[in-house]
Amino acid sequence: PTPCQKEALSVILEALQDQTCNEILLHGITGSGKTEVYLQVIQEVIRQGKTAILLVPEIGLTPQTVRQFKGRFGDSVAVLHSRLSMGERFDQWNKIKDGAIKVVIGARSAVFAPLDNIGIIIIYEEHETSYKSDRTPKYDARTIAAARSRFHNGLVLYGSATPSVENYYRAVTGKIKLVEMLERTNNHPLPEVLTVDMREEMDKGLRNEFSKRLIRELQQNKVAGEQSILFINRRGHSNYVLCRKCGFIATCPYCSISLTWHQNEKRLVCHYCSYATTKPDICPKCKAHALEPHGLGTQKVEQMLPCIEPGFSVIRMDLDTTSGRHGHQKVLDAFRERKHDVMVGTQMIAKGHDFSEVTLVGILNADSLLGSGDYRASERTFQLITQASGRAGRAKKQGRVVLQTYNPDEFSIQAAIRQDYKAFFKQEISLRKRLQLPPYYHFGIIQISGKDRALVEKTTRRIHSEIVAKKEFNTGMFLSEPAPSPVLKMKNRFRWRVVLKHPSIKALVTVLEWVYDAHGSSGKKQYVVSVDINPASMI
Repeated sequence: PTPCQKEALSVILEALQDQTCNEILLHGITGSGKTEVYLQVIQEVIRQGKTAILLVPEIGLTPQTVRQFKGRFGDSVAVLHSRLSMGERFDQWNKIKDGAIKVVIGARSAVFAPLDNIGIIIIYEEHETSYKSDRTPKYDARTIAAARSRFHNGLVLYGSATPSVENYYRAVTGKIKLVEMLERTNNHPLPEVLTVDMREEMDKGLRNEFSKRLIRELQQNKVAGEQSILFINRRGHSNYVLCRKCGFIATCPYCSISLTWHQNEKRLVCHYCSYATTKPDICPKCKAHALEPHGLGTQKVEQMLPCIEPGFSVIRMDLDTTSGRHGHQKVLDAFRERKHDVMVGTQMIAKGHDFSEVTLVGILNADSLLGSGDYRASERTFQLITQASGRAGRAKKQGRVVLQTYNPDEFSIQAAIRQDYKAFFKQEISLRKRLQLPPYYHFGIIQISGKDRALVEKTTRRIHSEIVAKKEFNTGMFLSEPAPSPVLKMKNRFRWRVVLKHPSIKALVTVLEWVYDAHGSSGKKQYVVSVDINPASMI
């Protein structure tokens, strides 16, 4: 272990031994060797006769993680995730229940694994929003992990190069313990970040999403026999299909969202409800032959690159290419075996993967999340850029990152370029305090959905009036006016909502429980009332 790893291990093992704290945040920069720390901590937990859970945010991380952990702990490792068949899940569950398993690895639902005597629960990439379930039953696996570890007198270890603002705030205010690893293993330098201002590129006549600098760096990597990753946070070919004559945009008949063009399948697809249809030859509105795909997705990048620079072998990693059985593993293995020069992918390629031959990462549309309207937009931008950049130069050679952006001076982008989490946190936490956002305040959402738009609106307004009338609910409570949800229609159901905000989570729970008890089971044929606390996204 490196000195950083030894120091982190010492603090974590001491906490395990003394049971002096229940939660630790391990903030380690990309490439600092957090996985080796996890392995050694679990080894000690097993030596003490206890068990461990390792939660990962993506199924795609599981094959790589399983190989590492089975290499260390053999058949005492079980894997739980949603792509197991019912029979496989049943077999794994029984092995765990019978005590044959010491380590469980899986996505968020693995937090419920029936282990006894849990010594540690490790949350890998704890900042990821996928740990929060937005479907019933709604739960946050991180909260469940903390509760289970307290029950077993164990420890929760949150690990990330880009911790969530809420957890880092808890750490710096002393609510949980903070351990930091701020050096890469073997003193490898962080990748050099080359920023490309796409506004200037457009002024010079650029007509696609590949800057001259990015093409030059990709060419250099191919000549050197090294691999590259291109990151774009949008799957499909084009974001939408537009009529150049009248401005018509193809939208989903069941959701308030434009359809995404998937070139390979020759289909327009809704990424909310999976509705799919063929692209019409003429515009349904003006009958002109002027329908064209616009925007950029992973399919388009995959197809454009060999046209711009012939000779590149490109593989794509997104939800479409990994949906089959062992889909993630097949894509990852093909790239790791150097069958391809370039991997193009969505955010799933930015999470924890370790490719020794990757020395270049290109980030296209780095600022795509900034206009999302969610209060976490800057945080997500910082995290994605930092995590994607961290895939470059993880072995002997220094990595390079080409970051293409239209907002090079935005503070989250500047902090990500320097991989300066503390600078980002300082500015972000100040902004959150001024605007009364988490971690200073908590959000509650009351959402009403149904097929009758007028009834949904009427019900939302009635519930809002009932809350206002309950004077005991209004002390320090911010209550928004009833309004359509940001995506008004989803899966053929209209959605309205009320947003609540309060510094006390208990105060929110009191209101939400009262609303759900009063309305959650009523009128189910006509509308559904759902509630949530601190949702992963406000959109």
